[in-house]
Amino acid sequence: MLSTAANQIINSARGQANNGNTQDKDFQSEIPFSLKIPGVKADVEVYGVFNDNLAGASKLGLQVKQRSYSHSATADEDFVIVRYTIKNVSTLPVTGLYAGLYFDWDLIDGTGDRTEWNVAGNYGKVWNNSAAFTTKVASALISSTNYSFKPFMNDGTAGGISVYDGFSDLEKWTSLSSGVVTGPIGAGDISHVTGGGPFNIAVGDSIEVAFALAASDDDLKLGQAIANARGKWTGITSVKEVAGEVPGTFALHQNYPNPL
Repeated sequence: MLSTAANQIINSARGQANNGNTQDKDFQSEIPFSLKIPGVKADVEVYGVFNDNLAGASKLGLQVKQRSYSHSATADEDFVIVRYTIKNVSTLPVTGLYAGLYFDWDLIDGTGDRTEWNVAGNYGKVWNNSAAFTTKVASALISSTNYSFKPFMNDGTAGGISVYDGFSDLEKWTSLSSGVVTGPIGAGDISHVTGGGPFNIAVGDSIEVAFALAASDDDLKLGQAIANARGKWTGITSVKEVAGEVPGTFALHQNYPNPL
């Protein structure tokens, strides 16, 4: 979800229809997603490009390059990094932009789930009351420290947002721009939005917004996975990015006098 105001929502999250079962589709693909194994910066990488051309009056003129990174090393196997390079391709500056991911977690069957903000690690956590189900999940903004986190019960009984009757633009704006709400929320059918902002993007410029998604059966390991993801993000951004577009031409030149 991307937004600069309650009436400027660009997203692919749950829609506003009364039954809550529709999905908004404001993004248009420019380059289909592709998988690379091994990748340049990770064991598995995904790359794709999309824009906000389908957002109607909410369109800001944004192009988004999305990459994801997954690692097989033991220290890094419990998280995935999702990276968004957001470019302003319009003729006007974009100010006060919030970016976030909406999660409707059903760890088992949509009951018994809890969510809260982990203050020490700066991430949102979800777990279930069931003693037999020990997996915990986390999501975190890792590219900057202007965090936002909004948890709520899907039926509206806690958190001030109900998505059973649709996820309205105003509710989406609230979930993105309310800063960090520490919770806890649940047990029950929960959702949360993990994001960041506000960001300003000058004409022709880009910003990087990256998230880590982690899972573990152990609280300490879950926190360590998020910490490791932040360290890995520093390494990813320290290496110069190679353009992902397909070359326009290809040529093979004479190698003489060098042997081949």
